[in-house]
Amino acid sequence: MGLPIGVALFGLALGVSAMPLLTYLVEIPSWAPVIASMVGLGAGIDYALFLVTRHREQLAAGTGVEESVGRAVATAGQAVVLAGGTVVVSILGLAVAGIPFIAAAGVAIAAVVLIMVAASITLLPAFLGLAGHSIDRFGLPWRRAARDGHAPRARHRWQRWGTHVARHAVAYAVGATLLLLALAVPVLALRLGFPDEGTLPDSRTQRQAYDLVAEGFGPGANGPLAIAVDLAGDPSVVEPLYDAVTEDPGIASVAPPRIDTDAGVAVLLAVATTAPQDDATRATIERLRSEVFPRCSRTAGHVPMSGGRRLRSPTSVTG
Repeated sequence: MGLPIGVALFGLALGVSAMPLLTYLVEIPSWAPVIASMVGLGAGIDYALFLVTRHREQLAAGTGVEESVGRAVATAGQAVVLAGGTVVVSILGLAVAGIPFIAAAGVAIAAVVLIMVAASITLLPAFLGLAGHSIDRFGLPWRRAARDGHAPRARHRWQRWGTHVARHAVAYAVGATLLLLALAVPVLALRLGFPDEGTLPDSRTQRQAYDLVAEGFGPGANGPLAIAVDLAGDPSVVEPLYDAVTEDPGIASVAPPRIDTDAGVAVLLAVATTAPQDDATRATIERLRSEVFPRCSRTAGHVPMSGGRRLRSPTSVTG
């Protein structure tokens, strides 16, 4: 029991210590080591248990210590490498979200899991060899009964179940695949973004303040849209853009533009008619980007600055 925990703690210490090295490649968020510790500790213990369990079963069957360790690494070790590789690839899939700091956190977590796999197939076999037959010195009563030939009834049930699944592998594979696809259906309605105070329970003071602002100034006041404009040496481009944004049906009001002629940039704060998390707000932003901004840029002969949008308060749109 101590070996898997010890190996996992060693791998965790090594993985977290390697974080400063990763910062030379990517900027790791401050909270990434905490998440990596949680995932890595669970994965490390799980992977080590694969090998320890297989090793103990082979010792009980009369296999020598060295041969048992080698067989455990050759069999259960393959499962550890495959499982760890699957986890690494899955976590690196966070890059698909298109959010840089989320992708960087995925790199940090994947690095810790990779170190756990390496520790399980290198350090753990050495510890198993040092432990020898002493690994079963403090066996549990039902484990001793199983070694004496009196296997518990629950073990026979699991053996029958495994045999049944192996005989009908195709049917179970198809059924499991259909079940996983059914469970994954909600992903089709997934909306990527950040929740704001409007998603909190009504009892929270933040939610109450959010509702008061929406009631007094309109739902869009909780997430004004910031529009940054490249003046390109001509401040006159701001007025047509201001008028066009004001006339958009999804905009309730636009504050007077703030112009910095020295920096060559102007900022307009627009308040949408809908809440920051509404689909209508996203539609308004996409319409501004695809219709309003290009039309104003063609009229004035300039191209507004481009950028991204954050689905949280204050929502920002740079056009």
